[in-house]
Amino acid sequence: MDFVAKAAETVKRVLELENLDNTSWTKVKETKDCTVYSRPSDDFKGHNLYKAEGIIPAAADKVFAFAYPGVERPRRKEWDSSITDSRVIEKPTPDIDIILSHTAPALMGIISAREFVDLIKVTSEPDRIFTAAVSIDHPNIPHSKNHVRGFNYPQSIFCYRIPGKPNETRFVQYVQTDLRGMLPSSAVESAIPSAMANTYPQLKTAIAKDAN
Repeated sequence: MDFVAKAAETVKRVLELENLDNTSWTKVKETKDCTVYSRPSDDFKGHNLYKAEGIIPAAADKVFAFAYPGVERPRRKEWDSSITDSRVIEKPTPDIDIILSHTAPALMGIISAREFVDLIKVTSEPDRIFTAAVSIDHPNIPHSKNHVRGFNYPQSIFCYRIPGKPNETRFVQYVQTDLRGMLPSSAVESAIPSAMANTYPQLKTAIAKDAN
């Protein structure tokens, strides 16, 4: 696989997701920390694309360092209860990572542990830092016996710098995941928005503790 070409294709796609008309989204969950929306996915036919958005009280670079597991000193496992392991397996270029992640069971075990192998490109711009991620097959990463191998269609996190507010970040997530396995659609439609919403208070708490 041409990792650079695949990464460029994925960047193009997640920017299309970020530019979708706001009227095309339906609110599916709202908390004091964020709002989660959904719309039919154009990539994962018959399923949903999810978007979550909220404000994190920290600078964008710090939020990204806590949220992205591919940084030099990854912090995500310290606070994200849904992730049991996440590590860089290969680094094709300085801004492209291949990451293997394992997730914990969800919904009292209805959804068993999953694993994902993702190609992720990081882009840093004056007003934002964002990832473009998509699952791939990798010859050196065999399937785990203890996890179901899931598949992520193009998805992303965006950390937007807010003009005049250097210690606030607009944190946006896009997720469209095929969890695979024999799962009722109602379980998936409950688990993904809840997991996305849980990210915000956990991330806020982790960053606040780090500042003390």
